[in-house]
Amino acid sequence: MRKISAHYIFPVGAAPLKNGIVVLDDGGLILDVIDTGGILREAENIEFYNGILVPGFINAHCHLELSHLRGKFAEKTGLCGFIRQVKELRESNPDEIISEAARADREMQDNGIVAAGDISNNALTFEVKQKSKILYHTFVEIFTSKSVDIPAIFNNGLLLYDQLRSMGLKASITPHAPYSVAVGLYDLISKFATQNHSILSVHNQESEAENQLFLSRQGEMADFFFKDLKVAPDFIASKCINSLHATLPHLPSANGLLLVHNTFTSEADVDFAQNYSGNISWVLCPNSNLFIEDTLPDITMFRRKHLCLALGTDGYTSNHHLSVLDEMKTISRYFQDIPFRDLLQWATINGALALGMDKINGTIEKGKHPGLNLIHPFDFENQKLLPESKVTVII
Repeated sequence: MRKISAHYIFPVGAAPLKNGIVVLDDGGLILDVIDTGGILREAENIEFYNGILVPGFINAHCHLELSHLRGKFAEKTGLCGFIRQVKELRESNPDEIISEAARADREMQDNGIVAAGDISNNALTFEVKQKSKILYHTFVEIFTSKSVDIPAIFNNGLLLYDQLRSMGLKASITPHAPYSVAVGLYDLISKFATQNHSILSVHNQESEAENQLFLSRQGEMADFFFKDLKVAPDFIASKCINSLHATLPHLPSANGLLLVHNTFTSEADVDFAQNYSGNISWVLCPNSNLFIEDTLPDITMFRRKHLCLALGTDGYTSNHHLSVLDEMKTISRYFQDIPFRDLLQWATINGALALGMDKINGTIEKGKHPGLNLIHPFDFENQKLLPESKVTVII
């Protein structure tokens, strides 16, 4: 048994505890959370740390299988430039992909991440995830812009899903993005999700060009798809509505849905989505947004709308680090009025709720196994992160 204390414990589900104590068994299960009233008396075997204790972080969106592309992508190219780089550079030796994925997994563990929603297009990272201390939910991501490919594409996804389930790993079959999934493929994904009560994940409105593609079939992304990739224009079945409005009606409203990035999502889009479904989590990947489009979502508006916000790192194609704390610090730097307690909620319990892992992770409370992170140094007076704040894994 361990008794662990710090200047403050942030349970997330309750008010911060000054000099509180977390009591855990040898496996990390929380047996008790003690409010000392701010007065920590001498007791046997209390481990005291300078800083604040928080639950383990939840990385709601990452791409483990692209970790071998670290440092190879140009920044601020826009989404079309980014997609071109993915197409040109993603293929590599399978051994390299696996070894770099394992290295990225270890980095996430070192950065206090205890659970993750990971995108997979193949099976190369499955064994890494099976062996990891991180609890993964794998989104088997499928896409095609050609209607003739739909049955084969879906069946390939189903094979990957079955393999994950046979390995004891959580999984879903999910679409990639509005601009890369034919309507017929959405239908198969949605039917399967409804039957299996699956969580879905979609890259949403990462570029203004994505909205232009759906609104008018014009712009940079339209040129890329229709001219460079030779995709038939009728692939975009609708006009005069943007990508989110065109996509959501093809997804089951009763299922959990992660909308990822949301860089160019408006308040009207939020209202439309929230009216469509009460099961949406809005995942922010701020460092990735700056890397690709050099801009950030309207996080102030998202917060005002009381959305269920969660945080993701994306992958090494669009980030220099796989650290949820770094994502929190970036938001804090650009949106200084957002309280630390909100950021922490987005980094922990909201991600756990989005991935269906909230019974284990996300808060420091009796009966959970959330891991414990120490954040230090910390601005106690203003309750804020500092540029030099770091995370140390305690449990």
